[in-house]
Amino acid sequence: MTEFDEILSKALEAVRFYHPRLNAEIYAFPKPANRSGTEGLATPSIREMYCRTALLWLDRLSKSGEFERGGITIGQLRSQIFCTERILIPSEIILAMAVYKCVEIRVGGYDVWLGSLWDGPVPF
Repeated sequence: MTEFDEILSKALEAVRFYHPRLNAEIYAFPKPANRSGTEGLATPSIREMYCRTALLWLDRLSKSGEFERGGITIGQLRSQIFCTERILIPSEIILAMAVYKCVEIRVGGYDVWLGSLWDGPVPF
């Protein structure tokens, strides 16, 4: 088990404890290589690359003040990363890295929001 595997496991465990609405089946830790021994997308090196990329993007958004201006969903962040980097990072890895970086999360109806949500009156 690598350093990032431990971070992923602990972060997902913590987020499911504090936000029980996050179903363990949807936000599940990526499984290791399949039984036949062939390496799939869930190899430790791929997971580490996903974690590092997610951390890089979370740092960028944090430094630019994106999280203070309003929330962004994990789905939106996945799309931005995919459009720029051409890497489709699993949602659970983005969620775990957000928890690891202490980004505020809120569970919505269909997605998880990262950052502060709008607290003032609705703008027209």
